[in-house]
Amino acid sequence: MDGKPCHVADYRNLEGELIAQKIRFADKSFKCKGRPTVFFGQHLWPNGGKKVVITEGEVDCLTVAIVNGEGKWPVVSLPSGAQSAKSIFKAQYDWLNSFEEVVLMFDEDDQGRKASAEVSHI
Repeated sequence: MDGKPCHVADYRNLEGELIAQKIRFADKSFKCKGRPTVFFGQHLWPNGGKKVVITEGEVDCLTVAIVNGEGKWPVVSLPSGAQSAKSIFKAQYDWLNSFEEVVLMFDEDDQGRKASAEVSHI
């Protein structure tokens, strides 16, 4: 994008349709095309199950998925970092509730701890 190297994270609704793209540059700045209203990767796991792992960012999501064996359990990430946790958890409550266990893997900084506390009771 704009001739700069970047990562592009596609956000898709549960039908698999592209609804947004989050662009991350080397300096960790971001741009977003569209508005993500779901977790990153949520469309891959539409039916719930035993456990879902939720990370703060897309790169974290991909890392956890690879380390734990792709497909072993669902891994998704927040659409806009820790500050989006409460709103996305509320918006996707029914989907989250379709899992027996929800595991939070947020960063250990102030924002990550605050987000964990905000969503742990939802």
